[in-house]
Amino acid sequence: MTSIAEKKRHIYLIDTTLRDGEQAPGVVFSPFQRLRLAYLLSEAGVKELEIGNPAMGAEECRVMGEIAKLDLPLRLTAWCRARKEDIDQACQTGVESVHLSFPVSSLHIRIMKSSTRKVLELAAELIPYAAKRFEFVSVGAQDASRAERRFLHRFARIAHRAGANRLRLADTVGVWNPIQARSAFAALKKKEPGLELGFHGHNDLGMATANAVAAILGGANSVDVTVNGLGERAGNAPLEQVAMALKVSLGLEMEFNHNHLNNLCREVAQISGRSISADRPLVGSAVFSHESGVHVKGILFDPSSYEAFPPQSVGRVKREIIVGRHSGRAALRHTLSRYGLTLDEAALSRLNSEVRFKAERLARSLSEEELLVLAQKVSVEQIRDRRHQ
Repeated sequence: MTSIAEKKRHIYLIDTTLRDGEQAPGVVFSPFQRLRLAYLLSEAGVKELEIGNPAMGAEECRVMGEIAKLDLPLRLTAWCRARKEDIDQACQTGVESVHLSFPVSSLHIRIMKSSTRKVLELAAELIPYAAKRFEFVSVGAQDASRAERRFLHRFARIAHRAGANRLRLADTVGVWNPIQARSAFAALKKKEPGLELGFHGHNDLGMATANAVAAILGGANSVDVTVNGLGERAGNAPLEQVAMALKVSLGLEMEFNHNHLNNLCREVAQISGRSISADRPLVGSAVFSHESGVHVKGILFDPSSYEAFPPQSVGRVKREIIVGRHSGRAALRHTLSRYGLTLDEAALSRLNSEVRFKAERLARSLSEEELLVLAQKVSVEQIRDRRHQ
């Protein structure tokens, strides 16, 4: 759990589904879908939306302007390259915040055909230029996870002195582990204690959520997320997972409506054409389903025995008790009781054997209708056996 100091620190989520999420190959949101998602994200309690990249052209800027006209109760940010023309284009969209991305690893600096000196000079020039035009200036350290630590600290100092409101460290290819992420933020927080820090993580090694939590523990104030982790390659840190991890694992109480998560995730899955796997944390169809006899017995006694949080907390309607090969008598008794049926222990044991045999033969769980047919069969057999005794 977090310390008192961490709980007092202003911690918030930045959703970039409309920018980085839509960069996932093959994903395109219509203007109407972008407006609707902005509204839904606002209703969920997201405090900042990164809504687009002005360099993409006039249509991108027009839709960004339409989102700004919604007058949502949150900060809207335009993502920009480290170029004056991008900043000027962002000014035309009506957003009050801009994010400027600078390369900080030697690899990305070479790709941009730049140098460490030029990066620092450009930051010293563009950050004040942006600060005169926007209420909030966020600065991105692109590929920070592979940057030389000393240069990253120099870059942070220059950005801070130039007027940046926030420095965002990007794990651009998802190579950090949680220990490294926490260490990087803790070291930077010590070097530049007055500078707000943010984290942007990718999920290439499946550690984006864990790294987001570690970044908060290291001193970050904000975390970039996308709904369903939508994004390039393996995606970004998923909004729904990070939001619940901060609440359940760290005990942080943010102004966030967690019960909106299920509907939000399903809407994004539908419009992006990216289906949600059954075992997807929080929102997969199977994550509140229980079949194992031991688990079902525990769940029926106290749901917290095998659930860290109830399904309703993320907007799910209910948990499911599945009847199948691993079921025990508790599951059968519970399911039958919903239909007003009761069997004695001997009949339940016989029914349990019938259920396991059929589930093995069909290689799947059974429907409630199939269970009722088997229960009727067992009842008839029990009556017949008693008559013959």
